[in-house]
Amino acid sequence: VTGGLALIDLDTVEDATPRVATDAATVHSDAVLACRGGGVVDVVERAGSDRIARHAVADGAATAGAAFDLPDGSNPQDAHAIGGSGDLVAPLYEQAAASVVAADLSALTGTLDLAGYADADGLPEPYRAVDAVGRLYVSLQLLDRSGTFWVPTGPGLLAVFDASTFAPIDIDPGTAGIQGLVMTGSNPWGPMRVYGPAILVSSVGEYGADDGGIEAIDLATEATMGFVMSEATLGGDLGDWVVLADDTGYAIVTVGFSEDRLVHFDLDAGATIGSPLLATTGYTLSGLVDLGDGRIAVGDRTDGASGVRVFDVETGTEVTSAPIAVGLPPVAACVVD
Repeated sequence: VTGGLALIDLDTVEDATPRVATDAATVHSDAVLACRGGGVVDVVERAGSDRIARHAVADGAATAGAAFDLPDGSNPQDAHAIGGSGDLVAPLYEQAAASVVAADLSALTGTLDLAGYADADGLPEPYRAVDAVGRLYVSLQLLDRSGTFWVPTGPGLLAVFDASTFAPIDIDPGTAGIQGLVMTGSNPWGPMRVYGPAILVSSVGEYGADDGGIEAIDLATEATMGFVMSEATLGGDLGDWVVLADDTGYAIVTVGFSEDRLVHFDLDAGATIGSPLLATTGYTLSGLVDLGDGRIAVGDRTDGASGVRVFDVETGTEVTSAPIAVGLPPVAACVVD
């Protein structure tokens, strides 16, 4: 029915009563966050709102600022800021396109045409965007929506564009048409991040099949290096994940549709570390974030006991005495400094 922004003072999360502003702002009920730094967060309001709304965060309050309305029914999924210009790339899930919006949310500055990458239904399901070395990469899920469950029609794709002109770049000039970068996994879902000389992009494949994982895309060759962390190793369907500076990371996985786990892994070894830090009922964990100070936080939507939980990465122990209540069940999080 509705959504909101809550603010947690990170200096107080280990206190008996953390400082929380549970009603910092009201937002659309289907929303995710695009973190900006510098005291700013953008809220991507998805199905039913179709807009990007900016909020300035200071002194325990969030102040609504500029907003940009995208096409009705377009269902934006991300608002990635292009390095340099700061323009935002918003993949439109219900269109074969991604909109490029001015950094100050004042105007549409470009459109990425994704129609040539679509499968038979004409929609490539664009999901996330990143930029690196002067290029834009947009992940495409390529799903068959005709049945009760949406299933992949083939491997996921990354559509590649010039980050300045938004012209498409052909990854395989020997094949007719404009070709995208073919992934190892199908149904890219979850984060896509530049990490050193590579893009890390996750895929979930078919739910319940443990056929996805985190794969690395070599930026120099623009070719996949395959899974560096597989769902088979993690033990379930991959959700949110973070990688820390020491190449270890944490992932949310769903096991058998019935249990969520917070799993520690070693990216270099392609292996998990120890036992899960947390286990809850299925589809209750989300909003995993590196706090940047030796702690991670995760949202727990357990009915009747929802909130944000914080863990020490060195010891793997929870430092919150109970989930920090934020008014509504948490779905996404980021650090705003």
